[in-house]
Parts: sequence; structure tokens; C-alpha cells
Amino acid sequence: PEDDVRGYAALQAFALAERARGAVAHDSKFYGALQSRAERLGAALRAVTPEELPEEWATLLFTEEAARGGPGFAASLMLTAYEKRLRQVAGGAPWQIVSRSDPRVG
Repeated sequence: PEDDVRGYAALQAFALAERARGAVAHDSKFYGALQSRAERLGAALRAVTPEELPEEWATLLFTEEAARGGPGFAASLMLTAYEKRLRQVAGGAPWQIVSRSDPRVG
């Protein structure tokens, strides 16, 4: 039936979206390396400027703001909305549950 084909296509698209999300998550490793450098640079600048700038809170939030300004953040938001719609089309739950199970049970 047409609904089965549509649901199967939605599941295939969902698998693709999961892989895209994995690629976006892989890019987040870059921001971890960036944060440590930002903190070192911020500390060095505070040591030599009379105003002790940049302020520590700004240095701590630097990577988060860099991530939100990048394409990965926008892609993640788009994937979240896309996955929600795909779950509706496939007839799935509005959330994904990940749990361990006995391999004999499935």
C-alpha cells in the first residue's frame, strides 16, 4: 500500500538525517580544541592589558558563541525539525528512545 511505501521512504530519509547529524556532531570536536586556545589567549591578554580584558566570562562563552554562529548550529536546528516531521510521516513516536536490550529478544 501507498502508506507503507511512504513510511519506508520516511525511515530511509530518517537514516540519512541521522548520518548528517553525526557529521555535524563530528565538527563539534573542533570547538573543544578552540575553547582551550581561547582560554589561554584570554588569560594572556588579561595579564598584559590594564583593564584586564577580555573578561573571563567572555572567554568561557567564546566557543559556544562561535558554534552558534556557524553552519553546524543551523544544520542541527534544521535536522531536529526534519526528524520530527519524518517521525510523523513514518508513524513513529515524537521522540527517540535508546535502550539496551537482550540480543535474543531484539
